[in-house]
Amino acid sequence: MTDPVPLSALHPYYKTADGTDRHTRYYDTVFAKILDGQVWQANFVSAFFPLPWMLYRRLYLAGFIYNIVISLVLSTLPRSYIVMVIPINILVMLFAGNMIYYRTLIQKIHKQNQEIPNKSTDQQACILYFLTAILTSLLAHRQIVLAFVTEILFWAWVYLNKK
Repeated sequence: MTDPVPLSALHPYYKTADGTDRHTRYYDTVFAKILDGQVWQANFVSAFFPLPWMLYRRLYLAGFIYNIVISLVLSTLPRSYIVMVIPINILVMLFAGNMIYYRTLIQKIHKQNQEIPNKSTDQQACILYFLTAILTSLLAHRQIVLAFVTEILFWAWVYLNKK
């Protein structure tokens, strides 16, 4: 990621059809600031709803890593430490959310320049993810290994169907 990508190259990945909604204007402003060197831009939606935000923004790999890390941290720490993990998580995602999104878009642009575009599985992935999340939440209390296996199988399916 040595060469900066112009803002116009990022537009197709987050812009709506007419380009006039507030989300398009928000990311125009945020990405322009990131390109100017101000990398830590606050995003409250990514702070308080990180996983749904990542799925909505098609950040599947980041969502997978986030979900596994948070699940492992919360399942291994004593309950008294969970009170400290949640504010730290909110603070990290508050300032890192937009940068994660920007870097993912840059990677997609570079990958698209090298490959043929893949078919979209966004709707299928989201439906399957929510079904998997329900299943893992039901099984996580007694069978944590089955929960993690289900999670890994889901993300493997998403990755394989993207190609």
